[in-house]
Amino acid sequence: MKILFAFLRKELIQIRRDKKILPILIVAPLLQLIILGYAATFDIKNINISICDMDNSKHSKELIDAFTNTGYFRLYSMCKTPSELDGLFLRGRINSALIIPQDFERAILSGSDINIPFFVDGTEGTTANVALSYARQIISNYFKQEFSEGKSTLYNINYELRIWHNPDLKSAHFMIPAIFAILLSIIAMLIPSMAIVKEKETGTIEQLYVTPIKPYQIILGKMLTFMLISIVDVILVMSVAIYHFGVPFRGSVIDFAFAIILFLFSTLGIATFFSTITHTQQQAMMSVMFLFFLPSMLLSGFIFPVENIPFPIRGISYILPLTYFIEILRSIFLKGSSFIDLMRQYSILGGLGVTIFIISLLKFKKQSG
Repeated sequence: MKILFAFLRKELIQIRRDKKILPILIVAPLLQLIILGYAATFDIKNINISICDMDNSKHSKELIDAFTNTGYFRLYSMCKTPSELDGLFLRGRINSALIIPQDFERAILSGSDINIPFFVDGTEGTTANVALSYARQIISNYFKQEFSEGKSTLYNINYELRIWHNPDLKSAHFMIPAIFAILLSIIAMLIPSMAIVKEKETGTIEQLYVTPIKPYQIILGKMLTFMLISIVDVILVMSVAIYHFGVPFRGSVIDFAFAIILFLFSTLGIATFFSTITHTQQQAMMSVMFLFFLPSMLLSGFIFPVENIPFPIRGISYILPLTYFIEILRSIFLKGSSFIDLMRQYSILGGLGVTIFIISLLKFKKQSG
C-alpha cells in the first residue's frame, strides 16, 4: 500500500504541474453540461406496456388488441391488480401501463361515462410524450370504430392520463443524467488513456517498468488518480444539475456513489487497455473516440432507446458499461429506485468492470514484461 500511495502522490503532482489538463478536467465538463442540457425528441416504437384487465370482457380484449397490434406498444405482462404496476415501473421493466376498469363493457353498452387510466414513466420524457400521444390516438380510434359499427351509444369518455416520476415531462430531467454519464466517461477514458501514452512518448514508462512497482500497482495508481479527479467532477456537475437545471434527486446517495465507482472502474480499465495498444496520444484519442466513445453514445440509450436498435446491433449495447450506467442514473435521479430494484444493472456493470480490469492488467503485464 505504501508503494501504491507513493505512486498516487507522484501522479497527482504530475497532473498539478500540467497547466493545460486541469481546465480540461474541471472546467470543460461544467460547460458541456450546460450546453448539452437539452435534446431533441425521436419517434418511439415497442414501448413496454403492462395491462391490468379488471373487466375481462369481449370489449376489454378488443381494446387490448388495439394497443398491442399497432407495433407502438409491446405487451410485457398482464397484471391482476393495479398494485403490481409500481414495482414494474421501479425496476424499469415497463414504460407504460393501462388499466381497464370493471364494468367497462357494461358502460359501453349502456352509454355510461368511462374512466380509462393510462400511465407512463416520465423518466424518459421522449418515450412518455410519444406514449401519451399513441394512447390517445388508439383509444380514440377504438371508440370511433365502436360508434361506426353501431355497437355503442353516445357517452362521455374521460381519459385519466398520469405521468409517473417526471410529471412535467421536462427534457432536462431525463437528459441531464445521461449527459452526466457521457461527460464522466470522457473524463475517465479519454484523458487517462492519453496521460498513460504520454509517458510512453517521454520514455518515463520504461523507468516505471524497472522499478519495484508491480504492474497491477501501476494500473491501480493511474486509476485511483483519475478516480479522485472524477469524483471532484461528479460533485461539481451534480451541483449544476440539481441547483441550475432543477433535476430532482430521489434516490440514495450511497447507491449513487456505488454506481459511480463501478462505472469508473470499467471506464478507467478501458482507458488502460487502449493505452497499451497505442503508441502516441493522437492514436489513443482516435482509438477511444471512434472505437468506444461514439458507439457508446449511439448504442447506450443516450440518444435512441435500446429497444429500438435492430437486434444484431443491439447486442453491442448489452456489453457497453454506459448502457447500464445511464439506466441506473435515470432511475436513481427520477424514480428513487433502490439497489434491490436495479440489482441486474449493478451486477452486469460490476461484472464488466472486473472483466475489463483483468484484460487490461494481462495486456499491461505482457507489455511491461
